[in-house]
Amino acid sequence: MAQKELESVTELDRGLLKEVGRKCWWYWTGEGRDGWVREECVREIEGVLGEGEEMKGRRERCKEGMPHAFVLNQGEYIYCLF
Repeated sequence: MAQKELESVTELDRGLLKEVGRKCWWYWTGEGRDGWVREECVREIEGVLGEGEEMKGRRERCKEGMPHAFVLNQGEYIYCLF
């Protein structure tokens, strides 16, 4: 599945992100903890989402220090967002 994603997703769809981004809640790993999503990509996505208070309230960084895809690493975690 990851290989197929890497082949077909080659750039950020800014239009789609602007359209649906306000309907989502964004949960990122802590800076330097993600081997899949580079920090510059997080900043690019957040730049498209905007800096308004509504959007800032819909974004959060993991405070527990868990890496990306932690739902796959330990059966005890219930979160699967990244």
